Amino acid sequence: MVGLDLPLETWAADGLLAIFFFVVGLELKREFVAGDLRHPRNAAVPILAAVGGMVMPAVVYVVVNLDTGGDALNGWAIPTATDIAFALGVLAVIGSHLPSGLRTFLLTLAVVDDLLAITIIAIFYTADLHVVPLAAMLVPLALFAVAVQRRMRSWWVLLPLAVTTWALMHESGVHATVAGVLLGFTVPVLRSRACGGPDGGPGTRRAL
Repeated sequence: MVGLDLPLETWAADGLLAIFFFVVGLELKREFVAGDLRHPRNAAVPILAAVGGMVMPAVVYVVVNLDTGGDALNGWAIPTATDIAFALGVLAVIGSHLPSGLRTFLLTLAVVDDLLAITIIAIFYTADLHVVPLAAMLVPLALFAVAVQRRMRSWWVLLPLAVTTWALMHESGVHATVAGVLLGFTVPVLRSRACGGPDGGPGTRRAL
C-alpha cells in the first residue's frame, strides 16, 4: 500500500501504539464483561469523570484563546488528552496496594479518556477520509472476530488479519490506533459463575 511508506517514527507511534491499545482494549472489555464495570452504575462514574476531564480543559482553552486569533482555536483538543501510558505504568507499580474498586476506577478513567481523545482525532482532525479502505477494513476485522470467537489461536491466521485491519484503517485516514481498540474488543471473555457466566471456576479468564 502506497500510504504505508512511512518513516520509522510513524511506524513506532502508530504501530506500537496500536498494539498497546489492543492490550488496553482487552483489559477494558474484561472489566465491562466480567469485572466491576459490568454493572452500569459502577461504569457510569469513571466514564462521566473521563468526559468531564476532557470537556473542562477544552472549554478553558477555548475561553483563554477566544481573542488570540489565527489558528489558535484549532488546538482545543490538545489539553483533553492524558498520558495513559504513564497512568497505567503507575497503576502497574502500585496497583497491588490499591483497593480493587479504586484501581478499576483509575484504569477506566484513563482508558476512556484516551479512547475519547482518539475519537476526537478521528472525527475532527482527519484531513482526508477514504471510505473504501475504511469499509474494506470491516472484512478482516469481522474475520478476526469470528476466528477468536471460535477459539482459534493460530498466529498465522490472526496476525495477518490484525495487520490488514490496521493497514486499511491507516489507509482510510482514521487514526490507526483505533484498529487496536476494535481488535481488542472482539476477543471474547469467559465469565465465572459468580459473575453470571457458565464457567464454574473461581476466576475470570479470557478466551485468548
